[in-house]
Amino acid sequence: MSQKTNITCTPDSLLANFPCGACLSKKQLLAVIVLLSCKLNGEGRETDCSAKTLLENAKCFVCMSDHQMLEALASIMFQLAVKLEEIESEEQIRREIACLYCLTPKQLYAIILKQFCDEYGGRVLL
Repeated sequence: MSQKTNITCTPDSLLANFPCGACLSKKQLLAVIVLLSCKLNGEGRETDCSAKTLLENAKCFVCMSDHQMLEALASIMFQLAVKLEEIESEEQIRREIACLYCLTPKQLYAIILKQFCDEYGGRVLL
């Protein structure tokens, strides 16, 4: 029996831990993320993560544009950050993103991935 270790947050390690991901399309990978998010945020194996149920639960968000969905995600994170006293105001955010908004979308996605891995990857035992 091998010793369990935390996930390693490097590109090679992350890709090696989900080898079938290389065979999936971008849309299929998004579906995997939705399914796993449902399972992790729900009640595990007993959670109904069918497309019908998930879409029914999210139907009021379907009319939103991609930009509005990003706004909504930022709003959720903003409200949490305020509650946890990490951020005081929207003005503070405007000041602190001064350099970040100059980065490319790919660079921003890379930063989000690294932050997500650092936050949640330590909870994963291989």
